[in-house]
Amino acid sequence: MRPTVASCEGGHRKDRFVCLDNCMMKKKPPNLVAEFRKKHIVEKLPDVLYHYTSIEGFKGIIDSKEIWATAANHLLNDPTEITHAKEIALGILRKRKSDFNGKETFYNNCKNAIENSDRSKDFQCICSFSEEGDLLSQWRAYCPKGGVSVGFSVPRISGNDKYLEIKDGSPHNNYYVHEVYIYKCIYDPKEQKEKINELINFSLKHADLHVAGFFLKMIQTFSYSFKHKSFEEEKEWRLCYFPEDYQLKYRTKHSMLIPYLPCSIVDNNDRSIIRKIIIGPSRDKENLEKSVSLYLKDSRISASVEFTDTPYQPQ
Repeated sequence: MRPTVASCEGGHRKDRFVCLDNCMMKKKPPNLVAEFRKKHIVEKLPDVLYHYTSIEGFKGIIDSKEIWATAANHLLNDPTEITHAKEIALGILRKRKSDFNGKETFYNNCKNAIENSDRSKDFQCICSFSEEGDLLSQWRAYCPKGGVSVGFSVPRISGNDKYLEIKDGSPHNNYYVHEVYIYKCIYDPKEQKEKINELINFSLKHADLHVAGFFLKMIQTFSYSFKHKSFEEEKEWRLCYFPEDYQLKYRTKHSMLIPYLPCSIVDNNDRSIIRKIIIGPSRDKENLEKSVSLYLKDSRISASVEFTDTPYQPQ
């Protein structure tokens, strides 16, 4: 007697027990990060975002055609930054424990994810930008001996697959976490609590999809996008990656090895996505402006060059 033949969800012929093409095993899992962002993180991208760096850093960016996304735990200028989001999330989760009736295991998984978010072995690499290209606080912090802010075209960053996408991410808990997005830092305590509540609501609705991995990565992301209100002037945005170990490179700084992910600054047509250069405070601004303009021309980068009006003398 011939076995019963039917079609699987992919339209392939199969018997009662085995799909010959393993169609169900190949079914693409949902991208929960993208779905959550689409519904709950609606941000109006500015036309230009600025990255502050020294003259040496600027030359490195132009020569290599790369900007480096640094491992997040080596990037912080606020020592309470990671614990800030953890404390908010734990407080809200405990208040909402009754929402997890019948899902106690899921509650414990969420609690463990929050408590261990800063101890995960997964690397998150971040490149920081600001909406403002000429801030005294940023010149002092990142260019104490002189430097520039490099203005990147945001539409070309956000639409540039070569710049944004990591093509070979690995499966996590039966679905892919393809988390490569630009996040605007949140400084308002009320808004921070709203985002945690939205994350919990979303996770509860998708609890059957084994969202523990997704929940952990979103808590990690909030850990680096929730900042204290006193930093609000920076108007910071962060480009966030979760790379595989083998994609990382290392540089040295203060006798430390710093993991980073190199990211291309050219688009798919090999054109630079740099739009503007603002030269910071300098003791010889005329010569610096001339040399920067000439260097950009020799590097075939078409970008405007401006000079800060900030009356600050670098070291």
